Amino acid sequence: MTLRNHCTPEQLRAHAILDRARAGLLVSGVQIRWALLTLGDDMTDNELPPSYPACFEGPQQFDGWRDSARRVSEESNPCDDCTAEYAARMRDEGRCDREYVQERFVINKRKKRIGVVA
Repeated sequence: MTLRNHCTPEQLRAHAILDRARAGLLVSGVQIRWALLTLGDDMTDNELPPSYPACFEGPQQFDGWRDSARRVSEESNPCDDCTAEYAARMRDEGRCDREYVQERFVINKRKKRIGVVA
């Protein structure tokens, strides 16, 4: 049993939209806004979660990285490909949020398996 068992169909749809966004799939800002409002988040337009990490120059650069990462079967996030020099520069500019990026922008995310090994 999960907490989502108590959700209305509309709330389940909102959760599904946010799950897709967290997985790095293309989701519009309008959909994200609707989902957050449906789940009770009284947000303003300035509070929309970013569609790409701040360390990228823009969505096109991130889309290129994401498309390349999807071709690889390994779990990956932008921080895996970041050089020490670039990371230092992004930290200096206030554009590095490693913990958030490693949680939010994972490609080919592996589900943890729980079980008995024979």
